[in-house]
Amino acid sequence: MGFVEDVGKAVAPIASRVRAMVKRAVIERIDDTKGTQAVQVSLLADEVADGCEHMQPFGLSFHPVKGSDAVALAVQGDPGHMIIIAATKRGVRPTGAKEGEGGLYDKTGAWRVFIDENGVAHIGAQTGTDFVALDQKIQNAVDSKIRAIFNAHVHTDAMGGTGPPTTQISPLGSVGATNAKAK
Repeated sequence: MGFVEDVGKAVAPIASRVRAMVKRAVIERIDDTKGTQAVQVSLLADEVADGCEHMQPFGLSFHPVKGSDAVALAVQGDPGHMIIIAATKRGVRPTGAKEGEGGLYDKTGAWRVFIDENGVAHIGAQTGTDFVALDQKIQNAVDSKIRAIFNAHVHTDAMGGTGPPTTQISPLGSVGATNAKAK
């Protein structure tokens, strides 16, 4: 054997571990009852990894759809310690967003929260003329509840009730958040 063959033979186990560190995976099952989702994935033709941790960004949690593609990483090259990142379902991701736009979508491919190029957050869809300001929806609900409670309350004293207040509360008006829109 020559020098090149000797080096190739010596690094073969390391090269094999490096090649096995990153794999394409297909999600088969998810256990969403723990602090980190446990996922079963199929890797190569008949290779299955079970109990893989599905690592997600802090503050976000999603339950990927069965059949979603993902990236499987073997921690320190150990195929017995796989983690799953970046799960996506082909053909479901909405398209057509402009540069700098994006948001959250559901398993049907419909935008649920969309941030447009002007920084406006649309709740429920990407575009449309049927949006109302989210703060107005919330304001109206809170406003009517507060008014109903105040306008119906009765003062009581030792001599008995005095009846509802003579001055009624009128609508409070908008309080801001004008760049959030809801469907």
